[in-house]
Amino acid sequence: NQRVVLTAQSELAETKFMEGKYEEAAEFYQRLLNGENEELNYQAVKAKLIRALSKSANHAGIIKQATDFLNLYGSSDDSAEIRYLLASAHKSSGEKQQALQQLLLLLEAVEVADAGRAAKWKSWKMLAGNEIGNQLFLEGDYLHAVQVYKGLVGLDESLTWKLPIHYQIGLCFEHLLQTDEALKTYAEILSLGKKGDPKLDENLEMVVAMAQFRNDVLAWTRSVDRTPSATEKKVAEKTN
Repeated sequence: NQRVVLTAQSELAETKFMEGKYEEAAEFYQRLLNGENEELNYQAVKAKLIRALSKSANHAGIIKQATDFLNLYGSSDDSAEIRYLLASAHKSSGEKQQALQQLLLLLEAVEVADAGRAAKWKSWKMLAGNEIGNQLFLEGDYLHAVQVYKGLVGLDESLTWKLPIHYQIGLCFEHLLQTDEALKTYAEILSLGKKGDPKLDENLEMVVAMAQFRNDVLAWTRSVDRTPSATEKKVAEKTN
């Protein structure tokens, strides 16, 4: 009888989740966790509860449950996802430092993980790294932001990933007044995203267009600000 009830409750929670009724699903997952049943996989159910809370934007609930999950099951395959959801909940709650700390812990976990687990966690590493880079950029820490972005470029070969990351690198170099590096980066974007490439969707075409604009502005600014050479100065003096 206990097994029948457990199965029914589990299926009901799953059905609510699939129907997009995430608050109700979270309630049913919580009921399962509140009970005592040797056949229940508490780790799996707790992970599902956190996903349901995330879908329903219950940030306080995520922080509480995810923190508990990581204390209990920090070495599980789900830990990277749960830590990312925890970081997102902190960020949505205005707790930027806590969010950044969790993202850094996620990256550290991926770095020390075995090859199999690191491959499974690749997508979470990409998300976490990108968010860290963006946060540093917004805070004006362009030196560390560019280091993060450069470390992310090689994680995926798709243009959807590479072009936006390269563009952020270019902006960082501009802010750092490293014009040569910025121009080199924008040139690489233009090379990767040649006009008319069928791999480019509307968003990627916009990135390429912005890179072209930034490239043209920098090139024009350099030509205007360029200091005349000694020969050019002599020619100008003779003309005058």
